[in-house]
Amino acid sequence: MHAMIIDSVQYYKIGYAADITGYTIQELKDMFRDQNIPGKEIAGDIMFSMDDIKTIQKKRRATRTLKQPVQKFSPPLISLTEAAERTGYKPSTLKDYVKSGKVPGNNFSGNVSFTEAQIAEIIRIKEQNKKKPVEKIPDEKKTITPAVPKPVKKRIVPSAHPESIPTGMKREYECAKRIAKSRGEPVTVYLLKAASQDIEKKREAMRKILE
Repeated sequence: MHAMIIDSVQYYKIGYAADITGYTIQELKDMFRDQNIPGKEIAGDIMFSMDDIKTIQKKRRATRTLKQPVQKFSPPLISLTEAAERTGYKPSTLKDYVKSGKVPGNNFSGNVSFTEAQIAEIIRIKEQNKKKPVEKIPDEKKTITPAVPKPVKKRIVPSAHPESIPTGMKREYECAKRIAKSRGEPVTVYLLKAASQDIEKKREAMRKILE
C-alpha cells in the first residue's frame, strides 16, 4: 500500500509524493532531513499527508520562478543597406568605417548591422565632421617672388669743396661763398638758387625771342 491513515489523516509514501510533486525520492529525503518540507517518519518510512504534498508543490513552483532566467531585451538590428540610406553613406563605405572603428556598428563574421543608438551616433559624427574647417593646401606651383627694391636715385648736390671746382670758376665760387655767408645760408643752397634763377632768365629771354 502507498498510503495509510493515522489519527484520521491519510499519509502517502515518498514514492507517491515524488510522482505528484515532481521531485525525486532522494530530493524529498534530503529536504525532509534538512527540515525544509513537512512530513512524518512512520515505521522507518517518510510519509506525507495531502496538505504536506500541497505545501511541497507550492515550494517547487516558487523555486522554479526564482531559477527562471531573466530574458534580456535585445533591440532589433538594422541592416547595412537601411543604415546606409539613413546615414547618407554608401554601403561599402559604411562597412569599411565599421571595420576600421571610425563609426560604431556590429560586425559578426563580416555581417554588419546597427542599433538605433548606433545610427544616431553615426549621423552625429557625420554632422560634426562637416563643421570642421577644411585646411587649405598651398599650391606648390605658385611661388611668391620677393619684391625687389627699386634703386634709389642719388641726388647730385654740388660739392662745396674748392678742390672740386674748376680753376676758372674759383673766383666766382669765392664770391658766391661771401654772398651766401652774408645771407646766412650754405653756399650750395645759394649756388642752386643762383643756377635756378639763371635758367629762369634764359627761359624768359628765349620766350621773348620767340614772340
